[in-house]
Amino acid sequence: MQRGAQWGYKRAIHWQYMHAFELFIGLRIHYLFVGTEIQDTWEANLPETVPGYDVRRVYLTDLLPFTNNAGGTKPVLEKEFLEKAFERGDECIAAFYAGQLVSFGFTSRARFPVSDQLEMIIPEGFRCSYKGWTHPEHRGRNLSKCRSKVNLEECPRPYQELSFWYTETHNYASLLHKYRPPRERNLIIGLVGWFSWFGRQIPFNSRQAKRLGIEIIYKHDPGKRQCI
Repeated sequence: MQRGAQWGYKRAIHWQYMHAFELFIGLRIHYLFVGTEIQDTWEANLPETVPGYDVRRVYLTDLLPFTNNAGGTKPVLEKEFLEKAFERGDECIAAFYAGQLVSFGFTSRARFPVSDQLEMIIPEGFRCSYKGWTHPEHRGRNLSKCRSKVNLEECPRPYQELSFWYTETHNYASLLHKYRPPRERNLIIGLVGWFSWFGRQIPFNSRQAKRLGIEIIYKHDPGKRQCI
């Protein structure tokens, strides 16, 4: 009912059907976005932290108390994942409410896992935002935007560094969000994903994504493409 009121009942029913179908066949399809991250007026106008929330850059010790918990809902933060993420040099911005972890998002400049069998290649000069999550009871309060602002203020980066991120095609909550940077700084450049076949995850990448050097590969693949 809540999704129907927010997105329209026809779209909400379609979302439920497609989500169930993708789960059943093990199919994951993601839109791949690329943004320039050039500082401009839209960045300056990102909202300040909502009263009552503590939004800041966090490290391994800040998140270890929330492993296998994540505020009591999925996705779960595992200790092994956190250790490897910070070992790679990944950055994390998180939001806390009443001492509980209610939102987080990671950024990486190295290849990182997207599933238990697959990883994403990041070409030189790019960084990727991944594993973004907000507790359902705290959504609609600009926490993802607040995380973006803290990320810009507290995480130094090369001036001309580009960013990319991916969102599942059925994720209407993100795809229909009213906030968007200017079109020229937020471009859909392809599709990436995988499907399951008797327990094996088989990746696929659109030609546009591979041309840019962004690609989902097997974890045992030692390659690091640079096709920009």
